[in-house]
Amino acid sequence: MKATDLLEQQHDEVKDLFEKISSALRDAIERKLFEQLAANLVAHDGIERELFYPACEDTMGMTDLLGEALVEHGLVEFSLYQAD
Repeated sequence: MKATDLLEQQHDEVKDLFEKISSALRDAIERKLFEQLAANLVAHDGIERELFYPACEDTMGMTDLLGEALVEHGLVEFSLYQAD
């Protein structure tokens, strides 16, 4: 599987988990889904930060879009830290 296909698949999984959390009826189910979501986001963030973004920067330089993506990932990390 290509790395970009994996990242797209992970985006879809995260979106699905957010939808499930929004419709969860019990706190225990919501917590379990959140833990699954957090694990997926941490793995996804690691792939993008360690592999994908550096390759993009090497190829294109630091673009506004890449900088924005890095900031957004920082917000995700901070939000997960606060939620935990």
